[in-house]
Amino acid sequence: MKKILIILLISTFFFVAGCSKSSDTRTKSVNNGETNTSSQNDIGSNNASAEAEAPSDSALKTDNSDSKTSNAQEKSPQSFHHISLSDLNNNTISGKDIFSKNNITIVNCFATWCPPCMREIPSLVSLNTKLPEGVALIGISFDDGMTAKELQDILGPLGINYPLYFDGGNFTCFFDMQAIPDTLFIDKHGNLLFYYVGAPANPEKFFADKTQELLKQL
Repeated sequence: MKKILIILLISTFFFVAGCSKSSDTRTKSVNNGETNTSSQNDIGSNNASAEAEAPSDSALKTDNSDSKTSNAQEKSPQSFHHISLSDLNNNTISGKDIFSKNNITIVNCFATWCPPCMREIPSLVSLNTKLPEGVALIGISFDDGMTAKELQDILGPLGINYPLYFDGGNFTCFFDMQAIPDTLFIDKHGNLLFYYVGAPANPEKFFADKTQELLKQL
């Protein structure tokens, strides 16, 4: 009887800590937790650094790598200039049009069904008011089947002050994304500089500090 209760408690914990759309979905949500696996490679050697926070190792089982640091050519073998996204007016926008305008574009991948994604948004709104010149922030929604109006109705109260796009499947052809929220730093040439899986404890400070660090290395 005790074993059954323990199993039920563990199952309940993972249900609350994370969420997924379906068993075959390409993304799942990652909540803040006690485990923080991180490391960083030299960006000058064309490596992208990744940091992740998750409730436990099992929360990222879909990520087959042993390390959260991955070569940029493995995570994104092609320039993000070649992707295409849909804006909220249903216009197709090329990655080149998005990324070539700024030295760094911060890309926040999210979904409205993902609790940690939604909790992170107010910090991103604040961050966007303080970004230095040459740095931009965008959001990419992974809400399959949702209309622009539905997305705006849900996000309206959060006062989002940065451009939003729908994925539509093209983005994940260029980036092996395993979980959301996922935040990428992409340079003007479409190269992946850094990515973070999950929501930092203090997103505004963390991403602001990371922005300054990456700008110095460009």
